[in-house]
Amino acid sequence: MCSAFGWGKNIDQVEHKIYKEMKKSLEDYQKTTRSIESERKPLIASFNKLEQSVIQLRQKLSEKQRLEEARQLSLQVLEQQLKTWKEQEQYIHHLLTEFKSDVSVHFIAQPQSLVSALDAFAKQLEPQWKEGVKVIHPTGEVVEGKGLDIGPLHWFLHPSYAGLVLQEQGKIGRLTTLFDAEQAQQLSMHQQGMTTNLPLDVTMKYAKKQQQQHSVLEHLQQGGFWIIPILCLGFFSLCITLFKLTELLRRPKTQSDILVQFMDKRIDRKQAEHQLTSHQKELLDIAIRYQDQSKEQREDLLHQKLLIIKAALERYLPFMTATAAVAPLLGLLGTVTGIMKTFSMMSIFGAGDENILSGGISQALITTEVGLVVAIPVMMLHAYLHQSIRRYLSSLEADCIVLNQINLGTHFDMKAV
Repeated sequence: MCSAFGWGKNIDQVEHKIYKEMKKSLEDYQKTTRSIESERKPLIASFNKLEQSVIQLRQKLSEKQRLEEARQLSLQVLEQQLKTWKEQEQYIHHLLTEFKSDVSVHFIAQPQSLVSALDAFAKQLEPQWKEGVKVIHPTGEVVEGKGLDIGPLHWFLHPSYAGLVLQEQGKIGRLTTLFDAEQAQQLSMHQQGMTTNLPLDVTMKYAKKQQQQHSVLEHLQQGGFWIIPILCLGFFSLCITLFKLTELLRRPKTQSDILVQFMDKRIDRKQAEHQLTSHQKELLDIAIRYQDQSKEQREDLLHQKLLIIKAALERYLPFMTATAAVAPLLGLLGTVTGIMKTFSMMSIFGAGDENILSGGISQALITTEVGLVVAIPVMMLHAYLHQSIRRYLSSLEADCIVLNQINLGTHFDMKAV
């Protein structure tokens, strides 16, 4: 009997000692968990901030690279065009010189008259100023002055101003580009027979742009049928974005420190639920209701609840993802349809008129433009919403880790709390 009693006493002491060690270990674990949680949030915020900064820097670098490539490409095109013009000028000059010398040698009988005729022809090839040219001023007034025509370009000189003229067949030209004082002086010097640089628009399209500017509605109407589904997708995505943003802004922030105080029995259940969010209350209710279950079972129940909350928070977001993917494809479909229509017009009217080809392709590309305009903001807004929801779920996951320890050394009576 004594031996058995001694053994029982030793077992109680060992059990008591093990219980104290387990309790101490639990306290150390909870303390470490709280420390990790308090350090995790600032690190996540700092990481997100650095990530956004890197994204912005990459975007700036990409924009600068595109601008630099566009500038170099434009300079190369202009240099090549200028080189071509110079070669053409030299070729025509040599051709006229050879023709003049050949005629002078072979037609000695009437050399002077032939040379005079060639000189007159050469003068006709030179640009000549015309008197009494009438153009329409940007104010709508018809003014008269001197004009100079060189190929498709037309200059107009008035004692008070000067500029480029958009000339249409059978109509009075329109003064579309007014020169500054220095450019007007150079044009006046050229009219007086001096050698100077003529101001011009090397693209020869600036004047046309003044007449081709349309309103936004007219621009969209030129895109055709496929603009309608793209705009509908953009409208529905905008409605979803406003709804989800309102939902996120109205949701209160999680109070993880309240759960820690509840676990330490510094506040009761009513006080904790008064300060917690609705989702935290649901998780707390599951943890207390199933505190007698095993840790694995309670963890599965908490994870199941998190999945339900995640599905509710991410509702309608897949539609935004689909919009960001489908809108450019619809734009591409509209572009392909427009280009097919353009080639059909070319088969009827021929390919001699470049305006048919360029105008048709320009209208066909409107759908691709609108598709990208819809898809890019939707993609950015979806990324913002998804990131906000992920941060909120991460906070709830951290709360589940704390609540899953509710029965390890700290037993809560459901009726008491």
